[in-house]
Amino acid sequence: MAIAEWISLLACPVCRTALSDAQVCRACGETFKDEDSTPRLMSHQSKATVSFTFTSSRSVVSDDLKHRVLKWPAHELRQDLPYHMDPAHAALLAGKTEAPAAIARGALVLEIGCGGGQNRAWMNKHNLRYLGTDVSKTRVYEFLQKFGGPDLLCDAHFLPLRDACVDVVYAAAVNEHLACPLRAAQEAKRVLKPGGYYLGNCSFMEPWHDESFFHMSPNAAIELLTAAELDIVNVYPGGGWHGFKALPRMAFQGPFRSLAPLGSLFHGVYRAQTVLANMRRKSQGRPPHDATMTAAKIAGAMTWIARKPGE
Repeated sequence: MAIAEWISLLACPVCRTALSDAQVCRACGETFKDEDSTPRLMSHQSKATVSFTFTSSRSVVSDDLKHRVLKWPAHELRQDLPYHMDPAHAALLAGKTEAPAAIARGALVLEIGCGGGQNRAWMNKHNLRYLGTDVSKTRVYEFLQKFGGPDLLCDAHFLPLRDACVDVVYAAAVNEHLACPLRAAQEAKRVLKPGGYYLGNCSFMEPWHDESFFHMSPNAAIELLTAAELDIVNVYPGGGWHGFKALPRMAFQGPFRSLAPLGSLFHGVYRAQTVLANMRRKSQGRPPHDATMTAAKIAGAMTWIARKPGE
């Protein structure tokens, strides 16, 4: 997006007053600099008190809630997806599914942690407006640096955007790197229009990497979205990326990376165990183990689709 298109969305990350340009806040006097011609709306003066209501009923995630939300979405899109894009997220963004509500063509997608901006062309191809944000233009793989990079440099904990101004917040492969994921989820909710989507994921059984902070189990993802007062549509394991694959591929270095295929062997044993257990349960007249729950136990990352309450 050109600056003329998104300047009307900006707000100071310190005092949240609407900005008329990307260099200075006329209200609090905070100044901002560009980084290689990209606005950098970040400040060490930004601060917030993180609070949420917690009830005793959430001390344990109920089976009813897990059975309602811990499931794979009904539709997936797998053709020509950008790096790190989830197939179910893609189907929703591309308009291939309307459950629970369609995303209108021309909707504005805010990506948090956009890396090289590799999703920009795909979003535009599907008639979506795109605003890519990250904390840096260089902390990204070299093969992704050819996609134009972020439109805006900012901190996910202090989004420099006005309330209720975007239709979708997309945050893939970034939430484990946030020091306060609840604050970031609350910020996502704040900038979303009522009914807008929060699409994201977070590491679960991946190893500690790139100074990550929080890795989330299925229950943790459910609690995060609940604490942020977002309506959960689905929480599910990322397809094709299980812990047996993630751990050796991300932990082993140099010649030891040749051991990574052993992860597939262990995954095969895990699947065989599940098949045998379900055969035994069938012989006993019992239902099989839930497939999503079984996959979630060893998921490399947990993925979600959530919405801001409202029409």
